[in-house]
Formats: sequence, C-alpha cells, structure tokens
Amino acid sequence: SYGGLVALHLAKHRPVDRLVLLDAPLPGPPSNPALASPEALLAALPGPLQAALQQGGRRARRLLESVRALAQDTTLLADIERETVDDLPQHPVHLIYGDRSGCLDAEAWYRANLDVVSTQRVDAGHFLLAEAPDAVVDCVRRCL
Repeated sequence: SYGGLVALHLAKHRPVDRLVLLDAPLPGPPSNPALASPEALLAALPGPLQAALQQGGRRARRLLESVRALAQDTTLLADIERETVDDLPQHPVHLIYGDRSGCLDAEAWYRANLDVVSTQRVDAGHFLLAEAPDAVVDCVRRCL
C-alpha cells in the first residue's frame, strides 16, 4: 500500500513505462487515519499474522518492532502528507486491489487523477501478497 505511494513518488524522478500499484491508499494524509498508530496497524493485519503475534516468540517481537518503528520512528507518514496531486506522475498505471480492502475508495480517485489503464481485483483484504500471492502474481503478469 504505502509502497505504491513510494512508487508514485519515485516515478516522478525516474523514467518508467508503467506502474503497477497494489492496494494503494490515497496520497496525502492517510486515507484511513486509524492506520497512523502502531496498534491500528497491527489490528489491520490478516488473521494468520494476528495468530502468529498472539503466539509470541522472536518473529512476533520483530514484527511488532517493525510496525512500531514504521509508525513512530520514520518520516513515512509525514512524507505522504506532503505529497500533492500536482506531484503525481502521469505514466500508465495498473491498479490491483483486494475486494475486501479498506483502500478501495482510493480506486476512483486514482482513475480520476492518473492514466489508469486497468483495474484488477483479487479475493483478499488489504494484505494482497500475504493473502493471495498467486492471484497477485497473475495480475501483475497481465499488466506487464
């Protein structure tokens, strides 16, 4: 999701033929303010990851540390808030969304503001690669 916003940002400065965005939220202030806190980010994880966190252990601690660092110790959220519509690249864009994602509202916005050439949906929530990796690979291949 935020990786898609990073890709949009990089595409402003580097030549690309096209972009494939996976479940990208709206640029600017986070489209889901609840995702600005570490607790909300953890609550949004898919079931299998939630279960792994509840079991504890080293991997769970590392995931917790990573999520907290992302939300509290990096400039990611502030950087996203600084992006404006004028900053967006105008390259052909392919969108891939989970059909149960909280970011679906962003699809219409991208269609109105970017050169969207295709939109595909997969049977998943927001964490596409964790929930439906094979379907995502198939979608990306169709875009390339």
